[in-house]
Amino acid sequence: MHRRRDWARNLAGRAGRPSFSSDLSERIDYNIPDLPIYARRDALSSFPDYRCPCHWHRDLEFIHVISGQMQYFVNGAIVTLEAGNGLIVNSSRLHYGFSPQQRQCWFTCVVVGPELLERLGADTRLRCEHAFAQCMDDMLPLDRSVKWQRDALEMVDRIVDTLSSGVPAAFGHRHVDRRGGADERVFVGELLHQRVPTAVRRHSARLA
Repeated sequence: MHRRRDWARNLAGRAGRPSFSSDLSERIDYNIPDLPIYARRDALSSFPDYRCPCHWHRDLEFIHVISGQMQYFVNGAIVTLEAGNGLIVNSSRLHYGFSPQQRQCWFTCVVVGPELLERLGADTRLRCEHAFAQCMDDMLPLDRSVKWQRDALEMVDRIVDTLSSGVPAAFGHRHVDRRGGADERVFVGELLHQRVPTAVRRHSARLA
C-alpha cells in the first residue's frame, strides 16, 4: 500500500523540464524512472518566445492540441496544428512546436521510449520496427474527423491524465477499428489503446 502511495506521489510531480545535449538530442525526464513514458499537459507560452527548442530523440512523440494553434516543424517540413488535431513524430527526427505570432496554445504530449515497446513482446517490436522505420514518413498527422485517429488523440489525453493522477486503472478496453488506412498507421491506434496502457497496468500491478 505504501509503495502505491509513493508511486502516485511521484506521478503527481509530473515530468521535469526538458534538457538537451550539444547534438540537439533531448534527455527525457520520464514521469517515473523505470517506466519510459513522458506525459505532460503544457502551454506554448511556457517556452521562451513561444518556441520549443529544436531537438530529437529515439522515442516516439504524440502531440494533441487542446486549444489554440501552433506550427510544428519536423525534419524541414512545417505543418499547422489546429485545436483538436495532432500528430506523431517518428523516431530520431528533428522537431519542435512554435507560434510565430506568440499566441497561446495548450497541448498534451506523450513520449514513448523504444525500450517500453521491446518489453511488450517480439510481435510488438517487429510491428514497431516496420511502422516507425527510418524509411517511413517523418510524421503522421492525426485528424479528429477520422475515428481511429480521434480515438488515438483521446488516448493521448488519458495517458497524460493517468500519469498525472496516479490512477493506473483509468484506461478502458476499447475496440481498435482496423478499417481504413495502411496497417502500420492503424497500429498507432492499437499502440495507444492497448500496448502502452498494458505497460502502465503491468507496472502498477508490480507495486500493488
